[in-house]
Amino acid sequence: MAKSSAASDPLYYDVSPEYERYTKYFLMISAVVCLVSIICTIVQAQEEKIFYIIIISLAISLIFVICIYMFFKRRILLAEKLWFVNLTIFIFFLQALIYLIFVFIKPYPIPITTKSPLTPTIPTRTTRNSTRPHNSSNTTTTTTRSTSTKGKIDWNKKIILTKLYELDDI
Repeated sequence: MAKSSAASDPLYYDVSPEYERYTKYFLMISAVVCLVSIICTIVQAQEEKIFYIIIISLAISLIFVICIYMFFKRRILLAEKLWFVNLTIFIFFLQALIYLIFVFIKPYPIPITTKSPLTPTIPTRTTRNSTRPHNSSNTTTTTTRSTSTKGKIDWNKKIILTKLYELDDI
């Protein structure tokens, strides 16, 4: 029986180094998209304070994906779970891309406020009488009771909603 040396033995891998390299490139591309999304969100968060939640979400997702990748590299996750690593990186990539698109949507959709058919119209009678009999007049006015005082519309401004509705004036 011939004695084999370590130099002549073929190398066996759990996962092909080519697939690991593709996974690493995919992780780097996803991390770059995430960092661009975080930078753009920081810039836009100066105007909209709610965007800070997006920054926190992306940072936590980045840490999670890096931990999953490190588990795979240290063989805590088995080699058969490369699909799981790629799936988490793909979901992370989609999350960063969707947040990036969401941050750049301007103007943000404004809800259409119209008079509800359920808003009651209450006629009121105002009588104006003066001391002279020939100057007496009765004036009837109609008032509308609004159930919400939250948002008032400035009727002089032009509000452009979206190209979907193609409205110029409200």
